Amino acid sequence: MSYKRLYKNKENKWLLGVCAGIADYWDIDVVFIRLTVFFTLFFFFPVIFFGYLLLGIFLPVKPVTVINEEQQQFVTQLPILLTELDIKFTDIEQRMRKVENYVTSDTFELQRKIWRLQDKS
Repeated sequence: MSYKRLYKNKENKWLLGVCAGIADYWDIDVVFIRLTVFFTLFFFFPVIFFGYLLLGIFLPVKPVTVINEEQQQFVTQLPILLTELDIKFTDIEQRMRKVENYVTSDTFELQRKIWRLQDKS
């Protein structure tokens, strides 16, 4: 059984986020809650008004959802992606070492001198 808590929803608020929090808690559209509160204000103004204010003051703010479904999918694939990235960078590093070894070798220096002589002729 999933435990639900009533929070103020600051992401979808108009005034204090109480109606949005109630809509989240009951899994219904926030417009329905806002219209209900608005129309009941005409008949039960003090109760609704002060109840709304008290809830707005004392309800905790809804914690920000740190991770959504798409991010969760990315997190589960992250070790695979990092392994692939490591393989690619290892390959690049090996190729760079070969290039560096060739450029700093005597063979490259000799080849460069031959190219210069060919360009002069």
